Amino acid sequence: MADQPASQPDMRALRRRMHSRYCSRAWVLGRDNPAVPIAQVTESLARKLGVADQVWIAQVQTAWPSIVGAPIAVHTRPGSFERGRLYVYVDNAVWLNELSRYHRTHMLKRLQERFPHIKDVILRLDPDIGRAGA
Repeated sequence: MADQPASQPDMRALRRRMHSRYCSRAWVLGRDNPAVPIAQVTESLARKLGVADQVWIAQVQTAWPSIVGAPIAVHTRPGSFERGRLYVYVDNAVWLNELSRYHRTHMLKRLQERFPHIKDVILRLDPDIGRAGA
């Protein structure tokens, strides 16, 4: 029982340390720390985890027919995104030539209306087309 008075200050010090660690201003909402929208939090988390590009690429894929139109969407698909460039895969050389010559700038403009971080569209033959029969 003689140890109890000696351990009492240790518990208080521990409680103070825990309180200062977990109840700091960074954890408590207030004047200096307003609430943040959940969309902003998830976007930040996706960037930190390195999956931000995958998230919006899925959005591009979902909206693809409405962006480029049904006839073009049948022969194309959004591929990867690197350094501001969206790689679009085309199913055959005839469509690749047609899109490269006459539709690329219009496609880029339509994409940038919804996804402003796309700086360029690169058209390529679809690498998965040859593997489908294998």
